[in-house]
Amino acid sequence: MIALAAANPPSCHLVVGSFVSGEWHKNAPTVRSELERRLNRMDEEAELFHSLCGRLAIPVAFGRPRYVASGFGSRLTDLSLQLLQSAVSLAAHPDTNGRAYERVAITQRRPCRKGGELKDCTIFEEYLEVCQLLKATPFARKLIFCSSNTDDYCSPGVVPHADVADDCSAAGLLFTTTLPWAVSELKT
Repeated sequence: MIALAAANPPSCHLVVGSFVSGEWHKNAPTVRSELERRLNRMDEEAELFHSLCGRLAIPVAFGRPRYVASGFGSRLTDLSLQLLQSAVSLAAHPDTNGRAYERVAITQRRPCRKGGELKDCTIFEEYLEVCQLLKATPFARKLIFCSSNTDDYCSPGVVPHADVADDCSAAGLLFTTTLPWAVSELKT
């Protein structure tokens, strides 16, 4: 995705909601710490496995992995930041904020749930607005919305809830739940 956005001319343009950058910077250290803890647990489990195999004289055909030392956490953080920096960050706007609030408080249309998350609705309304603006131009590329938040956007699985599907269809927006899926769609 980063390569597609960085190509000259770009093969795609990445767009993120108005508060995504702030959320990334606020949450990245916590997520990185959680990942490091998980990698540490994996290292400990691998150490236990190799120790038990040694005690039981069971040969192991591979060495002890060192997940923390792999640099995975740093690389993943760097990649997500590059993705964010490759994107156009939308500016908050009263119209999209109002429509998002209406989705949550009045119509309770997905992606909100009863008492749902205003942020998800704001992101979605901002993307729908971008699509409407692009439809008024000679823009002829695919419009793709990608969210891994299948709890709020989808019925069980990866099929969007009817509210989301209807809005995406009206905006000419393809809904995906993974970046590889989105990249695949961009290449077809």
